Amino acid sequence: MPCINDRAVIKNPVVRPTFISQMITDKSQLTGTCYMEVLPGPYAGECWGSHSVFFREETFSQIEAVIRAHVSEYDHWAFTEIPAATWRVIFADLRQTESCSQTTTEFIAWAEKMLASHSVLSVLGI
Repeated sequence: MPCINDRAVIKNPVVRPTFISQMITDKSQLTGTCYMEVLPGPYAGECWGSHSVFFREETFSQIEAVIRAHVSEYDHWAFTEIPAATWRVIFADLRQTESCSQTTTEFIAWAEKMLASHSVLSVLGI
């Protein structure tokens, strides 16, 4: 059973508890600001996008390790635009890892949908 982190529990736990391994799609469910954000399209000067997805650092580390292997300029603390072609290579590697979690699978599905109408996805670091 996944461990519930008291900082990761959403505001209304009766609706749906947030486990450490969850991709958050509704920014109203965020508590605090310590999240990694993946934004469809290039960064345009604004964080906390309504079409973005969010991850706790612990969760994003599963995806981040593969991003680092393919994006030399990636920085956990910065904003990085990653082109669609690179994301597709990242997705292929993520699918082949033994630790490909449900969250990773959900993220790939979301990202592929976003890349149908965007040429980049931006990772907005902490």
